[in-house]
Amino acid sequence: MTLHERDVLFYGGGAALEKYGVFLRRTQTPRFGGEELIETFTRTGTASYVDRDGVLRLAASGVMRPHFPLVDGSRVLHVLLEGTRANLFLWSEGFDNVAWSKLLASVVDEQFTAPDGTMTAERLLEDTSTGVHFVRQGVTATADATYALSVFAKDTGEGRNWIVLRLIDSGGGNSVQAFFNVNTGVIGTTSAGGTAAFVRATVETLASGWYRCTLVGSIGSAATAINGDVCLASADNTLTYTGDGASALGIWGAQFENSANFSSSYIKTTTAAVTRNADSLSATFLAPPQEMTVYLDFQNLAGPNWDDARHVVIGANNENRPRLLVYGLGGSDSYRILHGNSAGDVTSTVDVDPSFRDRIELRALINADGSVQIGCAKNSTAEVVGTVSGANSLASAWTAQTISIGSRFGSLSTFTALRALMVARGTRFSLDDFRGWVPS
Repeated sequence: MTLHERDVLFYGGGAALEKYGVFLRRTQTPRFGGEELIETFTRTGTASYVDRDGVLRLAASGVMRPHFPLVDGSRVLHVLLEGTRANLFLWSEGFDNVAWSKLLASVVDEQFTAPDGTMTAERLLEDTSTGVHFVRQGVTATADATYALSVFAKDTGEGRNWIVLRLIDSGGGNSVQAFFNVNTGVIGTTSAGGTAAFVRATVETLASGWYRCTLVGSIGSAATAINGDVCLASADNTLTYTGDGASALGIWGAQFENSANFSSSYIKTTTAAVTRNADSLSATFLAPPQEMTVYLDFQNLAGPNWDDARHVVIGANNENRPRLLVYGLGGSDSYRILHGNSAGDVTSTVDVDPSFRDRIELRALINADGSVQIGCAKNSTAEVVGTVSGANSLASAWTAQTISIGSRFGSLSTFTALRALMVARGTRFSLDDFRGWVPS
């Protein structure tokens, strides 16, 4: 079935941002209320994103981020939406600062090109000792918390192309680590000892040979202080070795996030920790409750067993009904559609076990009798479809003429890179009908 512009009740996403400079594309003429469609975006303070060339950029306060993650080997425009996070490291780009301890290594401030295009990158240089060669910074631990440690690293052709990220308690008895090849972007050996636990390791590819390497893990309940280490390695799974006094590689932009099971966008710090504030995005939605399909195409930036992550809310952004929600179901790695009216809620759920940075497409239907059904395709594979719910009569209007993206009670509840959000009149459309559709 061909999707025509007359079928589209709402369109927003990366393609609209690129073509028109806004998230929301008005698909209705002024005669039918198109000029009443207004988007509202807020974020206090700057925030980073990756541009089309793979270079890290900074968006001004209150400006949406046109983020270009790699999808099937190509950079594709998305709108980056994130909740509040903080970088607890001091001097995130200044490894030569005293905030960083150097052990069997030194930092050479040679000021070569960093991931953001500035001349601020540094070299981590090993000495001639036998042992572990690294820089370290400590932060206060939180009992049973999960931490995300990340750094940008690059093979500079100086004899070292493996780094190790390590989380270790102040006593040294509990630690988790991961090896990364910063010439190829390959993740090597991962391990944990004592009460520590490994969660995941990820690599993000940027321009000019830079990789953002991330280790996520936990240390346990007893630790009161935790160190984040960036170490040189002579090979995969070889952390202790005798240095030659000349081998080095490039490092820049370290980040330590508390109570985080994935790394968020980079946050620069100097003399103090810095918090990046949440994005908030909503728009007017004029269509009343009816038979329709909500389509979402996004890159999953949440970890497993997330808290409830509301990708779309139609109606008032609270618990009042009637409303329509499309969200990630907390603790289950599932996606769900919910239609609520004065009589109660009906839901349909699909479990696809998404991983970090998977491409997720959701097709969420509300039928003429108010029943709902959801389907999901992960990384362009076949769609998995949930069971149709029971009927739940359609009201004459939503609680508010509003569509909120990624927000729960006005606060961002999910981290996502959104490629497209569409709402179409009717339920006859397949995923292929939505894929690649761009308004004229």
